[in-house]
Order: sequence, then structure tokens, then C-alpha cells
Amino acid sequence: MLRFLTLFPETLTLRFFSLLTFALYASTIPLAASQTRPSYHITPEKKWMNDPQRPFFLGDEWHLYYLYNSNWDASNPGAGGTEWYHITSTDMVSWTRRGVAIEKYKPNPPSGKILGDIETGSAVVDTENTAGFGKNTVVARAAVRSD
Repeated sequence: MLRFLTLFPETLTLRFFSLLTFALYASTIPLAASQTRPSYHITPEKKWMNDPQRPFFLGDEWHLYYLYNSNWDASNPGAGGTEWYHITSTDMVSWTRRGVAIEKYKPNPPSGKILGDIETGSAVVDTENTAGFGKNTVVARAAVRSD
């Protein structure tokens, strides 16, 4: 028992100084531009994203679409609707924001009815012009919820 009491303060002191040394060393390491942003994951600049679609390769870039809500409000999570956002990459690590590809639906002015909110779907490259929009055209199919 006496031996434990004499060793404990030394062990505690050693742990404390080891932790302090590590903390001082860590404080000299430069921090990333943004500590809260993932380095290898796709994230929007603001608000939220979900439901990334299957990426496809066209030209010399990877293309990816995902659902995005640019005016999401935490106090009313179901409001605002979603749009499809488009990003591209040559290495699937660094991404370039291309903007909104399919806008969120807005009320139809003559009737005042909401046509529906764009939801999940997929996009493919039509290499044989089977849809009639031209060879190598990106064709998107989106699910729409209507009121």
C-alpha cells in the first residue's frame, strides 16, 4: 500500500507531462482551412444535401447529382423543396460545383397549385440517342411528388 502511494504521484505526473508535451506539439501543426469540413467527402457549401445519384463519366470528368435544399430552415424541415445540384471531378477527390441542374418546382402562376417537389431519380449518358435528344446527351429521370 505504501509503495502504491509513492508510485501513484510519479505516474500521474508522468502522464500529465506526456499529455502536456503532446498538446504543445499538436498546437504547432498547421490546421486545415476548415476543421469541420470533411476532406474526402462531398459536402455543400451551406444547408444540406442528400440522396447522391450514381456518378457517371462523360468527357474527361466524373459527374454527380444530389438533392439539395438551398433554403432549408431548421424550424420547418419539410418546407422549401429540393433541387438537383451538379458537381464534377477529374479525380473523385476534388469537386467543382456546377450549380443547380434541375430547379425545385414553383407554384404554377395561373392555377396557384404546386406542381410537385423533385425527389430521387437517376441520370445516364445516352450514347446511342435512344431518347432523341442527341448522342452523348445526359438524360435525367426524376421522381416528383405532387399534391
